[in-house]
Amino acid sequence: MDIDLKQKIKSHPDMLLHDHLKGVAEKARRRWDSKIVEIVSLFHDLGKINSNFQNKLDGNKTGYDNHSYLSAFSWFLFLQSNRTLFESWFGRNLEVIFCVATIIAKHHGNLPDLENGFFAEEPRENLKKYLLSKPDLPISEFLQALLPHQEFSMNLSEVEATQVIDRSQSLFYAKIQNPLHFFHNTQFGFACLIEADKRDAGNNDGYQRVIVGNRLRKIYTPNLEERLSQYMKDNPLNCLRTEIRNEALEHLNSKLDHAERVFTLTSPTGSGKTIMLLALANEIIKRNPEHDILYALPFLSITEQVDAIAKDIFGGELILRVDSKSENKEIQSLLERSDSDPKKLQELLRRVFSEETFDHPFIITTFVRFFETLVSNRNSELLKLPNFSKRIFLIDEVQALPPRLYIFFAALVDEFCKRFDSYAILSTATMPYLEIEEKTDNGKSARNLFQNYPKYNEAKNRELLNAKSHFSNEIFNRYVVKRIDDNAFTIDDLVDEILKQKGSCLIILNTIKDTKDLYDKFQSQPDIYILLNTHFHLEDRKAKIEYCEDKLKSGKRIVLISTQLIEAGVDIDFPVLYRDLCPLPSLIQSAGRCNRNGNPEKGKVYFFELRDKEKNSLRANLIYRDEVGKKFLSFCKENIAGEIFEKDLFEIQAKFFKEKVGGLNIGWHYQTGLKNRLDKIDMIKCLQNAQFETLGQFKLIDEKLYGEKHCYYVPRDENDDAFEELVEFQEKVQGRKPFEEARKLNVELEAHLRSMSDRVVVIRLHESQQGFAPQATEDVLGIKKLVQKDAYSFEKGLCLTGIENFLI
Repeated sequence: MDIDLKQKIKSHPDMLLHDHLKGVAEKARRRWDSKIVEIVSLFHDLGKINSNFQNKLDGNKTGYDNHSYLSAFSWFLFLQSNRTLFESWFGRNLEVIFCVATIIAKHHGNLPDLENGFFAEEPRENLKKYLLSKPDLPISEFLQALLPHQEFSMNLSEVEATQVIDRSQSLFYAKIQNPLHFFHNTQFGFACLIEADKRDAGNNDGYQRVIVGNRLRKIYTPNLEERLSQYMKDNPLNCLRTEIRNEALEHLNSKLDHAERVFTLTSPTGSGKTIMLLALANEIIKRNPEHDILYALPFLSITEQVDAIAKDIFGGELILRVDSKSENKEIQSLLERSDSDPKKLQELLRRVFSEETFDHPFIITTFVRFFETLVSNRNSELLKLPNFSKRIFLIDEVQALPPRLYIFFAALVDEFCKRFDSYAILSTATMPYLEIEEKTDNGKSARNLFQNYPKYNEAKNRELLNAKSHFSNEIFNRYVVKRIDDNAFTIDDLVDEILKQKGSCLIILNTIKDTKDLYDKFQSQPDIYILLNTHFHLEDRKAKIEYCEDKLKSGKRIVLISTQLIEAGVDIDFPVLYRDLCPLPSLIQSAGRCNRNGNPEKGKVYFFELRDKEKNSLRANLIYRDEVGKKFLSFCKENIAGEIFEKDLFEIQAKFFKEKVGGLNIGWHYQTGLKNRLDKIDMIKCLQNAQFETLGQFKLIDEKLYGEKHCYYVPRDENDDAFEELVEFQEKVQGRKPFEEARKLNVELEAHLRSMSDRVVVIRLHESQQGFAPQATEDVLGIKKLVQKDAYSFEKGLCLTGIENFLI
């Protein structure tokens, strides 16, 4: 290559294209040692050789400068002259051609649905028009120094240019032989490219997974063993926990000997799952020293709980929790020092990039961030995906996923682990049914897609415990479920029941309105009654739970009235629990708050069907109102009768998952607000047809189903000016600014929003309910400030009268 060409063509204002392409290729292959990522890295910016793009870097717009499409076009021309070279890399796997082209063409955007190929009509015509102008494009000559090949020319006739583009579109579907491999090759290759591209452009060579990981590995085993030694023999429960943990470790090592990668852990509530999962991860790390941990949980309350345990064992600086409320102290410190020290600004941006990309050896995060990333098509979301490779996924409380997604995500995680050298442990006290049956067309489609998933009746072989024997142990037989058989059971009847109890009680109802109505019934009673639901901000929720814990320890009678937000991840122990009608997994999770610590006297769980006094309709139908929800309720009505001890629930839940969940369509996710007037995403079909954009619309939490979201900030007092600071941030971020300044402002804004989050109440209102919203300021970045002083109280939360609010 002409030395002048190598030294004058730039990728960025301060970076040579040759150096950038080489740097991106090196960084991308750190994440995935694949020829695919090497090729996309070397080709992705070749279109920048266009003189129009070079002028653009100097601030002069002179014509066509879409480098991504031009780079993808160069890939097709390269193939015409280098078929033998291609086959030496990929054999006759022609679908790789389209995988590479898609990644290159879309690397500055999002992955599209590929029914019509990846050259959208207008960009395609603009590209053809530019090529017919016969520009000087020494792309092949430039590439020669990076990738020796048979040279190709960019000087084409209109017929030739049209044929290259149209042929690439029309042959696409005929060439996909393995849709799941195509999906992973394209999505993961795309993710590796964009992560490496941004990292190289930012001169960011600091890999926190390596730097922090080296420190974590030195102390992981000794610190964990020290903690485990505390649980060896101090009481019968801890002795049993040790026995269960040792059994799981023994089975894990046996399965690792047979090169298995995905496991299930079905362990009773109170068996010490968090410590057990950390110990299991340690066994995998002993065999795979480069592997790191990603701990995924369904609720923020549990991420906080696991975060506290992990930091207590390993130290706070070695654990990174990433969710909507987590605060990174290191980033906060760098923010404070970056104004006076320019070097700290660069370090700040690099650390923010590390958090955004999960570049850390021990990540604790939510199901939303984990599962949505696995199916995402979005550039910003997929920056995390490369750091999913060489991971140990600890996926706890897996039953919290929507039931139609149990098998889909188990199979998708299974394939991901095999392709990208990771491991996974799916854990819960109520393990879903994870077998792919082929009785229906949907089941056959799932089996055809997930060909490497265990055959029917073999997924159970991944279990690390003899779960049935442990669930039948008398130590875990802590409560009895008693059905209140009354078809006209109203809130007044529930009041009478609670007043009969001499000890403390926990009542879990399905709607916020029910919790408020019940709480109001006890206003004249002398005992302590506490209300808890999502109309309280997180700071008050924590305070209420801590208050209840203190009263329970002191032996004082207290009654907590809550929605199901308390049924998982809250380590609280009541002797008596009342639960409104719900699906079996929710009942078992709720019951886990009753006699949790195994006192000799059995806890009592009263299961009832709360009805509207005037309409005589089931209140549970307001929440579980679709066909599947109603079937789940029906199962509980039929199978939870009389008195049932905790140990007997294991067989009932196995029956529930096989009969009620096993027959559901795999991977169907109903969601409002989808494009193309869809009401559901058929995730199997999306993978089969390379519908990246449609699949990428997936949201684990349907934000529109229960109404429009309203966020209210509740100030601590008259001197609280956090909201006013937010207004100032909004004004600062508006308008064009230099990249680094704009990026820093966004980091500061994100940090400020997180600092406010514990005092934000989120509610949802339908259009007909908007008039009942409390008085507040104008919306600022999605948040309003409450204006009325009496609109919120620690006792009752947000004051919303006159509406039936269905949210839990």
